[in-house]
Amino acid sequence: MNNTETNFARKATTEFKHLFIRTRWFFPLTVLVILVTATFMAVLYAALARSSVRMAQMGAVFTGLSAVPLIALLSWKFIKVRKTEKATRFAYKELDQIFDTAGDGMRVVDKHFNVVRINHPFSLFAGISKEEAVGKKCYEAFYGSNCHTSECPLTRILDGEEYYVSDAEKRRCDGTIVSCIVTATPFRAPDGEIIGIVEDFKDITERKQAEEALREQKEFAENMVRSSSIPTFVLDAHHNVIIWNRACEELTGMKASEMVGTGNHWQAFYDQARPCLADIVIDRNYDDLPKLFSLSSKSEILSEGLHGESWFIKSGGRKRYVVVDAAPVYNRKGELVAAIETLQDITGRKLAEEVLEEHNRRIRNELELAHSIQASLLPINLPRVAGVTLAASAVAANEVGGDYCDLFVTKHNKLGIAIGDVMGKGIPAALFVAMTYAYVRNFASETDSPSALVNRVNRVLFPQLETTQQFITFFYGIYDPASRQLVYANAGHNPPLVYRAATGETETLKVRSFFMGGREDASYKEGRIVLEPGDVVLFYTDGLKEGKNPEKELFGLGRITRLLKENYMNDPASIQEIIFSEFKEFLAGEPPYDDVTMIVLKIEHH
Repeated sequence: MNNTETNFARKATTEFKHLFIRTRWFFPLTVLVILVTATFMAVLYAALARSSVRMAQMGAVFTGLSAVPLIALLSWKFIKVRKTEKATRFAYKELDQIFDTAGDGMRVVDKHFNVVRINHPFSLFAGISKEEAVGKKCYEAFYGSNCHTSECPLTRILDGEEYYVSDAEKRRCDGTIVSCIVTATPFRAPDGEIIGIVEDFKDITERKQAEEALREQKEFAENMVRSSSIPTFVLDAHHNVIIWNRACEELTGMKASEMVGTGNHWQAFYDQARPCLADIVIDRNYDDLPKLFSLSSKSEILSEGLHGESWFIKSGGRKRYVVVDAAPVYNRKGELVAAIETLQDITGRKLAEEVLEEHNRRIRNELELAHSIQASLLPINLPRVAGVTLAASAVAANEVGGDYCDLFVTKHNKLGIAIGDVMGKGIPAALFVAMTYAYVRNFASETDSPSALVNRVNRVLFPQLETTQQFITFFYGIYDPASRQLVYANAGHNPPLVYRAATGETETLKVRSFFMGGREDASYKEGRIVLEPGDVVLFYTDGLKEGKNPEKELFGLGRITRLLKENYMNDPASIQEIIFSEFKEFLAGEPPYDDVTMIVLKIEHH
């Protein structure tokens, strides 16, 4: 213990030690004085009485008895002083123990602001050694923001407070700033006089730094929202506006000064009070969504976020189509403290979408009309030709397709069979289908020669096909029921498949030339085949053969051949239905690659 601590300890017990010292010597001296005095008085009485011994004895007894109360009083005072001294020593020992075991920094300062004592945690916290601190003024050893102010804990204690707590920032000896909670209590003598102040310093630097970081994060987030180019406002849990950014002012025409602190945000969008999307997020009243927005849904990104779209008549004084998104904001305890709503004016895009939608609607109507017209080109009422049964079908991959088929009776009561495939799909292909249909019907009434008809159709379509860089595969045949002979010309189309009932084998019609639109002066050759009772001929487009399943496997000619062999005994309509049913099953949900058209011809038995 150094001199300063020793002086403080001495001061704390001075009164009791001095009293003890005086009492320790004063007591036996007093007894000695009393005895001497008693003896003296006895002698005195004897001398006075001279011959009266009895009188002297009584005087001595009286003198002795008169000293008893004084002796008793001095003994009581002595015992009390010893107890007080013991209590003082115990209190000081207890203070020593607290200092030695405390986890917080502690120091003792006297009434004159001199540092009397510090513990090891204080030395580490303040960055000062015990030798450097003791004897200095408290503000020299550990200066704080509350030094020399009314918030100084020492001043408050000296002014009469028994307990004082305050937050403070202190400067360590190396210049760094630390934050702490300072608790001050007085250290008193038994007579109540303050002889020192005990200070406890709890280090809250990390907590303060964390609070400062959170505050900076909050300010950053608020500044980011305020400076965002996206119109944004924030409501607290009570539906009052706490942020209304500049972009939101520009969108709505309502100033932040009019909105912040109020629940009037609805006035920016509606003529009467009704919840905005952020209000719905706060109240979790999701049933209102369909009633309040043209389109609404849960957010795909945030589990509790909402999305809505609608026309807002009042936004900025004119009609606007606004997309809004809102999400809740929670604190660390999971309590909802706010809701943020962003707005996006997509009026221009919405108007463009509406124009485009109207345009698409007109196109859909036109496509539906084109589909109806194209469907009318198919042989709805199959021609009746002696000794033949027929079936025909066409399924377009889109609204309108590029496949073509026709069955009709020629002027010589023969059966005209036409099937083709225009390159591509959609409206251009459908136009060529209509043109081909018209030319074939027109030229078929003038000639019974398939090659002559194909040559002529190629020449009239060639300029348009060359301009659009398209082509047509086309098969045209004429069946004579009297001779059962099929004469045909093939301009690059899939060779029809023939099942021979007599042998159970299949063959193809082999004569084939290149497609229409390749050369204007092309000359197509004819092929001939005689069909027998029970024979079946399948005419088809490449959409059937080239259909793909999810594994990208082709339906293929092999399956078509197998199905024809397995089902030849059925009527043409059933054969066609079986093939198409297996085709759909093969696709397994995949959309058709191309238009699929089939004609099935079967020669009847007599």
